[in-house]
Amino acid sequence: VSLQSRGLTALARYELGDNFSIYGGLRQNTLTDLSVSLGANPFIPAGAYTATGAQSSAIGYVIGGAYEIPDIALRVALTYSSETNHDIVVTESGAGTSTTQVTLPKSINLDFQTGIAADTLLTAGVRYVNWTATVIDPAGHRAQRGSALQSYSEDSYTFSLGLGRRFSLTHLQLLRPLVGSVHRAAIRAISLPRTAMSVFRLAHPTRWTTWKSVVACVT
Repeated sequence: VSLQSRGLTALARYELGDNFSIYGGLRQNTLTDLSVSLGANPFIPAGAYTATGAQSSAIGYVIGGAYEIPDIALRVALTYSSETNHDIVVTESGAGTSTTQVTLPKSINLDFQTGIAADTLLTAGVRYVNWTATVIDPAGHRAQRGSALQSYSEDSYTFSLGLGRRFSLTHLQLLRPLVGSVHRAAIRAISLPRTAMSVFRLAHPTRWTTWKSVVACVT
């Protein structure tokens, strides 16, 4: 099953005072390129199954709150994103066209960061996604094979931990010879295992921001 999604979110923030703030807004999710191709099953007389789906958009919302102490780069934020329900027009082999409702799941994010030393930032997060609410169940597939096309038996929980370090222009000048060496080595490493290229991507400062993560997230 292949299904792509795009999202666009607009948020507004209001400061309550005493370092507290709330935020919220609307999110548009668009589902595109639903494509299914299943081979023949000897236990199912209907044989092979294919399906395609039209684009569908739906509006959801995002709300959250945060507590911040800028002097020590402390920020704790809790964000809730609602589910969105999509009516997709699906064309199935041997069954014609019908409308199938697909729900993109709600999620809850808890994000934390704080300064732990000069120019050093610790980040952590927890994300919950209600995947059991998402079922793709076209009528033709249900009639032919007696089950949903796609469903999930468990929700997901993701935990992350990171460390950031702020670099000045002086630091970048000192790193320039090293970066150049890594860049040249990466050209020679095209045929090496993926791990070698991963080291290059972590070391190469393709887009420096105020805070640059130097330890990858653990998921």
